[in-house]
Amino acid sequence: MDDTTAPSALPYGILSPAANVIEDNDDRWLRGFVYPTVDAGASLELFPFGGTPTSYDMESAIVPGDAPVSYRKYYPFGIKASMSASTMGQSPDELLADASAVLDTVTQKAIEIEFWKGTIARKLQATDADAGTRYLGGTEDEDYIDVTPSGSTGGVKPRYAQALLEQALADATIGSRGTLHVPPLVASILKLKDDKGVLRTNLGTSAIVGAGYSSTGPDGQPVAAGKAWMYATGPVTVRLGRIDVTPTTPAEAVDTTVNTIKYFIDRPAAVTWSTANLFAVLVDLSLDYA
Repeated sequence: MDDTTAPSALPYGILSPAANVIEDNDDRWLRGFVYPTVDAGASLELFPFGGTPTSYDMESAIVPGDAPVSYRKYYPFGIKASMSASTMGQSPDELLADASAVLDTVTQKAIEIEFWKGTIARKLQATDADAGTRYLGGTEDEDYIDVTPSGSTGGVKPRYAQALLEQALADATIGSRGTLHVPPLVASILKLKDDKGVLRTNLGTSAIVGAGYSSTGPDGQPVAAGKAWMYATGPVTVRLGRIDVTPTTPAEAVDTTVNTIKYFIDRPAAVTWSTANLFAVLVDLSLDYA
């Protein structure tokens, strides 16, 4: 009897309670969908009620961005996993269950890889001028803001980077909570606290720590050793579509020439956030480890 513990996804990734995860089997969104940027055009004005001023300076704090886009278009991407084994000692149903478990485990990391790097999104944008799919390294986004202080070309301390992102969220939004996106290399240094399965900062900002969050920078290129990027967005929503299994029958899955059985399992996914801005900061890990 095999009682070896099966692998499982990291607990604080993009499919944790830190994001709104929706299982959506309606196929209409698979060809692309439009979602609102809820703070586009939002403004705040302060003015005096009392007294009899002859004139006054209106204080106005408008959400940063040159006419933020009110609605954005998004194209989903697909995730595929496969599982193969010898027909000796394992039934088709058992292998199908294993393949399903593999997909469940790898789905989170696959989503995080695409959301960080935007490999599929870049290809879509190269061929479709209307493709507005956003991702964390998307410097071409008009609302992308690098908050690394000028003169800190080599990056800043991890906790300073966290502070810069949280201040940027406070300055640039309508007062809603944001989300930090942190590679494990950086998260292990930050003083994040578990709150019912969500990692949070002292201010209550949620943090997604993704196994698929990598060492590539906003330009898509690997960063130097000891460097890493952190990002901040508004609240995140992950949409997951129907799971498809091929072949559909055990008989079709078996290759009798080599006595193996193989299944492919795939599903579509999409990741969006509902506010305008995307913030980035470069971290120098050696400043904490020195």
